[in-house]
Amino acid sequence: MKELTLGELVEKRKRAANDSIVEENHYLEQSNQPPRKRNKHAPAEMKSNRPVSILREFSDQKAKAIDPRFSEATGKLDYHKFYQNYDFIDDIEEKEIKSLEKVLRKVKNTEKKEDLQKEIAR
Repeated sequence: MKELTLGELVEKRKRAANDSIVEENHYLEQSNQPPRKRNKHAPAEMKSNRPVSILREFSDQKAKAIDPRFSEATGKLDYHKFYQNYDFIDDIEEKEIKSLEKVLRKVKNTEKKEDLQKEIAR
């Protein structure tokens, strides 16, 4: 084999690489197989008619918080219904006060008695 210059050697390698790519493309055009990846790290080719996942649009504005006490949509306050619906709270408070008073009678420590009296006074 005769000795080649560096420039000739580089050009010969480029031609060989191009020839192999051309042969590979020609082979793929003739076959009915899907196109292959060039190497194992390259991504696979995807079909263009595959459905796209659902795109969600997000607005830059945050939803404003609405205070139902001042909103016209909630209507006017019916005091009778309000007291009727939340009457159970008064019953709970009375039970708690009675239980605290029972504990207060049994406690002998003055500091604990003062704390319980403050709790009852609330």
